[in-house]
Order: sequence, then C-alpha cells, then structure tokens
Amino acid sequence: MKKNIVRITTQDTKKTYDLPGDGVPQLWEVELFISAVSSSGYVRKDKYQYPSKTFYFERKTLENIGMIGAEPKEKPVRTAYLTTEDLLLELLAEIGIYPQGPT
Repeated sequence: MKKNIVRITTQDTKKTYDLPGDGVPQLWEVELFISAVSSSGYVRKDKYQYPSKTFYFERKTLENIGMIGAEPKEKPVRTAYLTTEDLLLELLAEIGIYPQGPT
C-alpha cells in the first residue's frame, strides 16, 4: 500500500511536520508576490509576472500578530433555529470578528 506524506517546515518555529500526523497544529500557507503598479494606480498583472514565494506558519503565530482571529475555545451548540442576524454573527465569529453593541 502506497502512503503519501506531506512534510512542511514552518517559517516561524522551524519545526517540521509530517501530514497526516498526530499533534500537528493548524498550519497556514502565506504567499508573497509582487506586481507592478501603473502610473494611474492600477496593479498590472498582465505585463510583468514575478515568481511568488510561499511560507508556512502555525496558526498561533498568525493570531499573535493579528493576521487572523483567535479560535474560540468552545463552539456553541445550536439548539434552535437561528435568525439571519444570528447566522451573520456566527459567520463573523468564525473569522474572529465579534461586533459590539451600541454603547
């Protein structure tokens, strides 16, 4: 039986993880690319193509620098039908945005 293993070394911790595997934190791929900006302010992607660079980071590092929201400790259990507003708030919470009510 053939088994494929993906080996990723993170930029932040320099740890190497074998996927699939146990005890692997959530990893994120970050891609850096450049594009020329025209004199009128538009990004020119058709004329000049530069290679991109890919980096891998652990989720905790991206949370610490504010690039992604922190994961909630526990996910709420859905017990009743939700309103549209409730669904929107739940979606925002999934990406780490927690709106505050009027003060």
